[in-house]
Amino acid sequence: MLSGVEHIGLMAKDSLKLAEWYEQVLGLRKVFQSDDTPPAVFLAGEKSGMIELVPYPKGVELPEKDKRLHIAIAVDDFDQAMTELTAKGVKFPEPVIHLFKGGKTLFFQDPEGNWLQIVYRPETPWKI
Repeated sequence: MLSGVEHIGLMAKDSLKLAEWYEQVLGLRKVFQSDDTPPAVFLAGEKSGMIELVPYPKGVELPEKDKRLHIAIAVDDFDQAMTELTAKGVKFPEPVIHLFKGGKTLFFQDPEGNWLQIVYRPETPWKI
């Protein structure tokens, strides 16, 4: 029944500003923006997957950002991705984590404190 993850939704203080960061830093592209004020924004990757940035309703308190809730982004070249992100101002607060079968990963945060993770896997886990 489940064929894959279609998109992940993140709450945003400023959906347009955060969308711009995802475009400039991660290379995602805006594929839809609602007519609402402030708008919801959908961003897509080059190969697959989308992120929806949903504005917080007025008066809603922002929750503490928890690293257990994160977006994992697949990369083909871990070192190149780390170098490009560092050049764009991304800070990695922890060392590289080595995964099974030669994989690597690093966590970082977007400007609103949402946790992201770059992941390199030489073999696709669901095909191992």
